[in-house]
Amino acid sequence: MSIRGSNSLPLSDDVIEQIFHFLPSFSSLQSTIRVCKDFYKIFNAHPRTIVRRVAYNIAGPALPQAIRLLRYRCEDDTNSSSSEGSDPDDETTNGPPLTQSETKKLINIARVASKLEDLFSFRHKDRSSKTSKLSSMESWRFRRAIYRLMLFSCVFPGSKYHFLSEDEDGNDDDTDANFKRIREDRKAKRDFIEDFFTEEILEMYAVAHFLVETAEWASLAHGCEILMHILAAYFGDVALCAGPEAILASYEAGSVVPIQDAAEEMDLVEELITEYIEHSLRSVLESTQTAIPAEDKTFWNKILSDVPGKDDLCKRCGAAEGLDLWSESNWEYLRGIPTFTVDQIRQYLKGQLPLSITETAFLRAQLEPISQPSLYMDMVTELFDVKRPEFNDWNKEDLLCTPCLKIFVGEHLHLWLLERKRAAGRQIPDDCWYGYNCRTQTHRREHAEKLNHLSPPTRG
Repeated sequence: MSIRGSNSLPLSDDVIEQIFHFLPSFSSLQSTIRVCKDFYKIFNAHPRTIVRRVAYNIAGPALPQAIRLLRYRCEDDTNSSSSEGSDPDDETTNGPPLTQSETKKLINIARVASKLEDLFSFRHKDRSSKTSKLSSMESWRFRRAIYRLMLFSCVFPGSKYHFLSEDEDGNDDDTDANFKRIREDRKAKRDFIEDFFTEEILEMYAVAHFLVETAEWASLAHGCEILMHILAAYFGDVALCAGPEAILASYEAGSVVPIQDAAEEMDLVEELITEYIEHSLRSVLESTQTAIPAEDKTFWNKILSDVPGKDDLCKRCGAAEGLDLWSESNWEYLRGIPTFTVDQIRQYLKGQLPLSITETAFLRAQLEPISQPSLYMDMVTELFDVKRPEFNDWNKEDLLCTPCLKIFVGEHLHLWLLERKRAAGRQIPDDCWYGYNCRTQTHRREHAEKLNHLSPPTRG
């Protein structure tokens, strides 16, 4: 016989408590508490346990690392290079109950981790899904590393070292003091990393490289290459110093601006920003005689146990490119790939079109607005709508390697531009005899605008 407990409902207290334990968010917890007095009373009997279980549902198995992050208090005292406030014991003890302020912070950092996991899965696990297909173990590895990288950027922010830029009079004592602080900082970074097991350091190493990959994608999607005032050689390090949240914001905006904004709060000292975290990771791994992961297709094995599409072949040439193949599900990602930036893609136009005064400007206008992330998806879809007869057996669902996709784009890009003009209601002028091979279009605007050059030559 089941024991109903102290409530007036046809459920035991234990069952009601279990209902609380499975709630997916703090907002649903608040709503459930208000259902009736009995629910409210049972919550008040076990508030700490219930809140922590809901927190687990939000952050997953990496909750201890998330709590360690949200309880870290960034040091205002730049005279200290220690990582005080980031005690690794915080990951192994329950600590005090979560406060309301901490639950709000947890929601935010868990959102960042979840979104980045979705992207990591899309790029390196399953190109067909925009939501994570990582197993529970893979997800735990990834989020554990993300939270620790977030913490690292809090413990060692770029803004912490303003003292290094204050030595303007060349005083030797100040210079010596600065070098001492740099050495202390590097030691503190190494001490931070040494708290983790080797496998966990390898996970951080892999996820840090994924974050740099994502930041570099955003800089290319922005359409401006890496901004000049953020030194290109240090861009990945600047991004890691800005932290995963800024990198995610840059990815979602298709713009480097969020990283740029974070960088403006930093003092970009070369000695500290170069290999911002990689130096410490490599140093600790080398001290334990652990091989540094090769940056090839096995690189992500530190996070992933299984990648179903790792052996996929290009439908056209048979190249074994695995997750680097392109199909309808991931064309949107092309806009941040070096081979398909706006400046690069115009080079694939036929004949003299890459140098055309008018057609390159029209192409840029079609692909450049960063506020419309679907532009590349729309472009490739429409390229298939105008495909030439010799490409009839090429389909949107085909997996294509980058060189084969580049060929397809180059053979149809001028036809797509012509259809774009028609769709915009433009009057298409008579074809130039020399079509896309016409040289005059490259230096005489009047001629370029008078005739259509998005056509094959009939003379010459």
